[in-house]
Amino acid sequence: MVPDTNPVVLTLYTRHNCGLCEDMLYTLNDFSSDLNFTVVTIDIDEAAIDEARDSNHNGKLGLKQQYNDLVPVLKLGDEEICHHFFDRQALIQTLGAERTPS
Repeated sequence: MVPDTNPVVLTLYTRHNCGLCEDMLYTLNDFSSDLNFTVVTIDIDEAAIDEARDSNHNGKLGLKQQYNDLVPVLKLGDEEICHHFFDRQALIQTLGAERTPS
C-alpha cells in the first residue's frame, strides 16, 4: 500500500490579539513540513459576525460560544487535539491515528 502523501488539514480556532493563538500557530508552522499537515485558521470573533447574519443555525452553538474561553483550539475534523497550549504528543498521536489504514 502506498502511503498517503497529501497533507492533513488541521483547524486552529483563534482570535485577534491573542498571544497564545500566535504562539500556537508559530509552533505549528515549525512542525508542519516535518509532520505533513497544513493549518487553516478561523477567527471565532469574525465567524460570530457571519453566524449572526445567518439566521439558520439549526440550534448549533456558534464558534464563539464553543471556544470563547479555550482559544486557541486545534482540531482535526471534530476531534480536539489541544487548547490553550500546543501539545506536541497529542498532535503526533492524532496524526498517527489519522494516517493508520483501516
